[in-house]
Amino acid sequence: MPDKGDRDLADIIVGQASRESVPSIMAKLEELKARLFLKLTSQPSPNESKHLLDAGEVAQILNVKRSKVYELARTGDLPSVRIGRYTRFTREAIEKYLTDLQEP
Repeated sequence: MPDKGDRDLADIIVGQASRESVPSIMAKLEELKARLFLKLTSQPSPNESKHLLDAGEVAQILNVKRSKVYELARTGDLPSVRIGRYTRFTREAIEKYLTDLQEP
């Protein structure tokens, strides 16, 4: 059991955060959550980068509805691969999308 002198990262962030910085911290935490979920659900294999995700899986990762994922694909904001009538997404495209969200 850690002694009372030990503080975890959450305690440090909350202690140092100003009221104005809370929304941006929460946005970064949502991105972190999505990235960690993506890492957690990835399959460790040599072909990992070739594994395609469907809109439902991407919606879970991004914490949005499937219709939003299709909208992002339709507008070109989230690159997709068409296989017949199916739309699929690469993990790299999702990572890039998340990274681009942070850039002004």
